[in-house]
Amino acid sequence: MKADMTSPALIAVTMGDPSGVGPELVAHLFRRQPAPTYRFVVLGDAHVMTSALSTSGADGPISIITDPLEAHELPLNAVPVMNVGGLAPEELKIGTATPEGGRSAARAIFAAADLVRAGAVSAVVSAPANKVSLNLAGHHYPGQTEMFLERWGMTTEDAHIMLIGGQIKCSLVTGHCSMADALHKLSRDRVDRIARQAHATLRSLFHIPDPVIGVAGLNCHAGDGGLFGREEIDTIDPVMSGLRAEGLRFTEARPSDSLFYEAEKGRYDAVLAMYHDQGVIPLKRYGYVTVIAGAPFLRTTCGHGTAFDIAWKGVVRPDLFLRAADLAADLVTNRA
Repeated sequence: MKADMTSPALIAVTMGDPSGVGPELVAHLFRRQPAPTYRFVVLGDAHVMTSALSTSGADGPISIITDPLEAHELPLNAVPVMNVGGLAPEELKIGTATPEGGRSAARAIFAAADLVRAGAVSAVVSAPANKVSLNLAGHHYPGQTEMFLERWGMTTEDAHIMLIGGQIKCSLVTGHCSMADALHKLSRDRVDRIARQAHATLRSLFHIPDPVIGVAGLNCHAGDGGLFGREEIDTIDPVMSGLRAEGLRFTEARPSDSLFYEAEKGRYDAVLAMYHDQGVIPLKRYGYVTVIAGAPFLRTTCGHGTAFDIAWKGVVRPDLFLRAADLAADLVTNRA
């Protein structure tokens, strides 16, 4: 059933890997004052969330629901949970990758993707899943993004990860792959496609009417005129020249160390990075959250993993996850 547009927006929250910090992070959402314009609905395992609420010091009662719309009928302090994970209490193994944890996380991810596709929720916030657990459970994906996209009949050819940390938004031309694969994937077509997706997302999602996007070179010193590689000359700059001819405000390939400094100073609305670590490392010091650029759905997550070493000890810092949830809520509210 589709969400009622006159009621508070419903935002699905996947619990993540039950063996990691995901359930605790989700529990922290319910330590805050409920908002009048949106409501979170948890997808996962009710018994796990009951324990996580206790560990995190949240006191809202668990209410098991089968349809997100049922959340509207609950008291504001209730924690609506769709019990989709299928994890038996004895299967919870804290602090380690297990096929049962991967199965639970995957079921929540797929259920959330189906709900947002059906219009039953307005957005999804994802707690961290563990790639080893997912693979042990038979779900062989580079990450959660690919799982969501597959449910929509899409691939990373159609959308990409945009990071948001500090004042910087950063799109990745290549993502979760080896450096060798990143070099193989870097083509004019791919650079053009990701650049256009980033530009469109800045306009549609963040309401920046004429974004300025700084472009990172692949090689050190952006190749230094071809002395250290020709990818800038042969691949990146011809694409940027074509985009500028269309009136889009992209720079030529710039040395990435200078580029991110300039981005911090507010020169650009976003940065286009050529590979994963080129974009992630500068933003990691701020902590970052992500959205999927180019997708027809809204999904955010925090830029860290399951942290098995501190899971279920009551010490996890929820800052980034709460920031991801707030971003989803803000974007839903602004879009409504």
